[in-house]
Amino acid sequence: LAEPGDWWRDRAAAALPGPEAARWLGDLCLEVVHVAVAPAVQRQGIGKRLHDALISGRPAPTGVLSCHPDAGPAQRLYLGQGWTLLTDVFRTASGQPGYWLMARDL
Repeated sequence: LAEPGDWWRDRAAAALPGPEAARWLGDLCLEVVHVAVAPAVQRQGIGKRLHDALISGRPAPTGVLSCHPDAGPAQRLYLGQGWTLLTDVFRTASGQPGYWLMARDL
């Protein structure tokens, strides 16, 4: 869970217009970090099951995550599970590619 003052959460908030940051990040949000499925077992529903387990029963009203711009399967999974693309130019450091910053109601 992420709250104001957390490093990544505050960078995500700074990347969005004020009303969007308040809507999606608020006082508490679920921050989904570093989820991956080994290539040998992709396309077997494991990613969806991981996703569902991560967001199930969390006390936060919203979830936020970033996704690598070249991670097409992950992007499709998140979009298919109701995540909204907020921006595709999210960066936490200079020189990074623009990541997708995504959010959804929980």
